[in-house]
Amino acid sequence: MSLNWREIDQILTELELSGGFIQNIIQPDYSSLVLELFKPGKGPRGRLGLYISLKQGKTRLHRITGKVKRQIKLQRFSQLLRSRIKGCRILDARQVPGQRLVEIQILQGDETLSLWLRLWGNAGNIILCRETGEIIDAFYRRPARGEVSGGSFLPWQEEYQEPDARFSLEDYSGHRDYNSLVEELYTRQETEEAFRQKRNELLNRWRRYSSSLRGRLNGLEAAAAREENLPGEESTGDLILANLHRIKPGDRWLEAEDFSGKKTLQIPLDPALSPQENAQRYFNLRKKEERRRKRALEEINDIRREADQAEHFVDTCEKARELADLEGIPGPPEKRSRKPAEESSRPGAYFFSREWQIIAGRNARESDKLLREWARGNDYWVHARDYPGGHIFLRGPKGKSPPLEVLLDAGNLALHYSKARRGGGGDCYYTQVKYLRRPREGKTGTVLPTQEKNLAISMDEDRLRRLLEGHDS
Repeated sequence: MSLNWREIDQILTELELSGGFIQNIIQPDYSSLVLELFKPGKGPRGRLGLYISLKQGKTRLHRITGKVKRQIKLQRFSQLLRSRIKGCRILDARQVPGQRLVEIQILQGDETLSLWLRLWGNAGNIILCRETGEIIDAFYRRPARGEVSGGSFLPWQEEYQEPDARFSLEDYSGHRDYNSLVEELYTRQETEEAFRQKRNELLNRWRRYSSSLRGRLNGLEAAAAREENLPGEESTGDLILANLHRIKPGDRWLEAEDFSGKKTLQIPLDPALSPQENAQRYFNLRKKEERRRKRALEEINDIRREADQAEHFVDTCEKARELADLEGIPGPPEKRSRKPAEESSRPGAYFFSREWQIIAGRNARESDKLLREWARGNDYWVHARDYPGGHIFLRGPKGKSPPLEVLLDAGNLALHYSKARRGGGGDCYYTQVKYLRRPREGKTGTVLPTQEKNLAISMDEDRLRRLLEGHDS
């Protein structure tokens, strides 16, 4: 509860503010103010802290002995007070009888200013006025009440009802004075409230985070279990190699028994590929699937560790009994946004053609990163001629040039990742990476090739489908 007028009167009597000097003004938060005063005989070394709170239901003033924690930067009104009353002397501090209105008279040069404290439960304010009642500024500007710069504030000229005599003082026996009692009561109350608020906030955030992680973990584990029970395709490439004699050029299917001899399988084939290339295609798909499963298992393990840690923090919050118990508990990590493709450690789309690896930069940033961080001087570079598009890089056996089939694969990808794809074909040029040069002031991804050769490409949908189905991004 806020202080009543009798309590305020007792506090002012004990403080004896008249004759003190204002050394500093501190604003701990958005609803309180501290005047640091110097008055010989008051406090250690004559230093005295006057705490003024405008918190709804807790409006009050009293001496403060503890260290003030600043939670915010110095605000407008505090800056004004520092410029106007810092270093000035307090002439008097008095309360309008029974009204919870306190006037602190301050001598600033030849002028007397009034710092008014209105300690009403739901309409507290601090207002700096001239001797005439003209408002210089207010802690809370309230135009509807006229509490703005240039307005008037003249409490002494207003008529008030008789003070409510029912109000009384709390028993403060066992304390040095009433200020000590009030400071202790409110400090304990606000500490308990701060603890409950922080505990509930941390507890709710960690519970939500833990629940989210457990949901993701259950979904991933269920998906992994379903995949374990699905019939695998790992032996498809081996089946093709074991039945090479039965595959004719242009065949679209291979019907063969599995290695157990209990089941007949129909294996789709790409008629544009040789039987060995079809087998290699399935081997590549298997490798891609193995990499995906490995990443899924790693993700499951990572999430399981995070979920265990989240539950540990939930348990710690539930057992906490005071603020000190919450000191080492961080908040849950913020939701992580996906890294753009160009920021990944492995940009681009990856393909395989015979013994060659093909990496496609799908935009300017990916292409530039691949050229700077991945490509080697003896790798080959392919690009659509006269069209903006992605850079295609080829890496194969040491000392070998890419065969025509590999160049056709790369050329189709170069057109696919460029604006030439709509035309159904076009020219590409290729050279080794060591013959590329970046212009000094060119756009990202721009290069100037030398010793390049031309390659005429007609878009081959079957070829592209084969490459895109087996690629790894």
